[in-house]
Amino acid sequence: MKITKEKYNVLQGAGKISRMTIALVMEVLSCSNAEARVWISILESEKELKGIFGDEDVIEANVKLAGQKQKMQDLRRIDSKTFREYARMHNALTAMNESLIEVLDNVKFHLPPYIQDIKITEGDQAIVQLADTHFNELVDLTDNHYDFEVAARRMALYAMEAKRLLKSYGVQKIILAMTGDMINSDRRLDEKLNMSTNRMTAVMLGVKLINYFICDLADEFDLIDVVYVTGNESRVDEFGFTDMVVTDNYDSIIFNILADKYEGHQRVKFLRTNPVETVIRVNGRNVLLLHGTTLGANATQQAIQKYYGKYANKGTPIHYSLFGHVHYCNIGDTFGRSGSLVGSNTYSEFALGLTTKASQNVHLFRKDGTMHNFRIELQQTEGIIGYPIEKDIQAYNAKSASKMHRRYKVVEIENSAGIQF
Repeated sequence: MKITKEKYNVLQGAGKISRMTIALVMEVLSCSNAEARVWISILESEKELKGIFGDEDVIEANVKLAGQKQKMQDLRRIDSKTFREYARMHNALTAMNESLIEVLDNVKFHLPPYIQDIKITEGDQAIVQLADTHFNELVDLTDNHYDFEVAARRMALYAMEAKRLLKSYGVQKIILAMTGDMINSDRRLDEKLNMSTNRMTAVMLGVKLINYFICDLADEFDLIDVVYVTGNESRVDEFGFTDMVVTDNYDSIIFNILADKYEGHQRVKFLRTNPVETVIRVNGRNVLLLHGTTLGANATQQAIQKYYGKYANKGTPIHYSLFGHVHYCNIGDTFGRSGSLVGSNTYSEFALGLTTKASQNVHLFRKDGTMHNFRIELQQTEGIIGYPIEKDIQAYNAKSASKMHRRYKVVEIENSAGIQF
């Protein structure tokens, strides 16, 4: 911004700083209020500046240098802020890892007993899908409640029904497919308010629950293979698709802790596969496992068909696919979408306008090539004895749904005639 001689003379006669002076400067220089105040300050010390620098050109050059200096200071401030944010994230992750190691040192696991003679048969096999458990989510609705204790009962009920169903077919080997979102998200404010405990203690409670579930299934089935893919809600920070980013995820932490504890076990094997999506072969059928993030809420055969085409181009035909993500069961001829262990929550009911029930899916792959798919409802757990995590809940100071929300009841209103609405 250059001040002409005419403008300079007008400004010199403007007097001390006032509203009128500021308005005059803004009009003459076509500048903002803040810029006008800066110019007035410079002009008021014009004599002092001339005594130091001489003429107006030198003064103008120094004003430009001052502006450049301020710009560099602003850039350094932005860089410093960015560095502080990364440093805070690093410190947070370091603290979380230290907390996880400290908690893990005190955790004891009960593993399934060994069997002297395992006969590996070529009979019917099954996939028991574990999808969207959201272990640290709290739900306190009129028709649905969810916390760690409810999760423990629903997991026990799931194992009971899966064993009862698959036992009738003589199944001896199963695949436990963990398809993501074992832990609830806390990236948004309402999610932070609805967490029942911090992430590390939630991870350990989730590990204990899944371990109980595996031991329960091992009472009936001789061999269990465990595979997983990561979900979007369990990510530590940003969601991505590279191995480096996608495994920065609490689903990966849970899987790796359990895999470490079961290392070398005779009957339970943890198979490390692609954490984004993976293909497993069950009785001659190629089954694609993914979380379902990229499919969206309206997953149809047309939406899943692109995956089939992708793998067909690689020489791997896909016969069926399993995923979750939407918390609403939908079993079809070419894919099976699982419900969640949670059931309805405030987001599904009030944001999406959907009412769902807690459920999980079991898929039977018979030796003759046929396949049967089953939805196991887990909403009602009255009379079910859940897995024994009460001591763990107390030790980790985990909250329950009943302690977090105020319950509301229907209010009866009478009119002036005494008629109830």
